[in-house]
Amino acid sequence: FASGKVASMIGMEGGHSIDSSLGALRMMHRLGARYMTLTHTCNTPWADSSVGASVLGGLSDFGRVVVKEMNRVGMIVDLSHVSPD
Repeated sequence: FASGKVASMIGMEGGHSIDSSLGALRMMHRLGARYMTLTHTCNTPWADSSVGASVLGGLSDFGRVVVKEMNRVGMIVDLSHVSPD
């Protein structure tokens, strides 16, 4: 704070925000999002949350594709709130 500068990253809190669409993920990246939390307080169709029962055992095949795409475009995969599976 001594320099008078503050930084913040734009991100998405919960993979539900991409509605199971890689195109939406890429668009959010182009708009400036640099991280996405895979889940928040509930499961997505492709990733289990830390809240409630595990349905997928962690990630579905599509969930693994989402993570690979995030790595490809340089987004941080935020694991807060995800199932330990």
